[in-house]
Amino acid sequence: MRPSLVNMCAKKTASNEIESALFELSRIGLYVEPTSAIPAAAFTKLLDRRVVQPSETTVLVLTGAGLKTTQRIGELMGGPANAVKAAALRLERPDESSSSAAAR
Repeated sequence: MRPSLVNMCAKKTASNEIESALFELSRIGLYVEPTSAIPAAAFTKLLDRRVVQPSETTVLVLTGAGLKTTQRIGELMGGPANAVKAAALRLERPDESSSSAAAR
């Protein structure tokens, strides 16, 4: 493919396009950090411009897991930051949360 066009699409991707791609990825079960949604947002542009055809096989590399930016993703989704942070802590330390609940 034409790497310069791919780079151009990635560089000119707006934050709202990245957020949309982030939410679309999450709907299909991929929990990535916002910067890892850039390839998906750029891919959408390439599809819209008919540079890439839906019938073609395309591979997108999504390298950053969403766990390290759970709080920010929660903020983007409109959730309260403290609730998101608490949920992230439960994911990181499931034994502590279950033992403290058992102690109550």
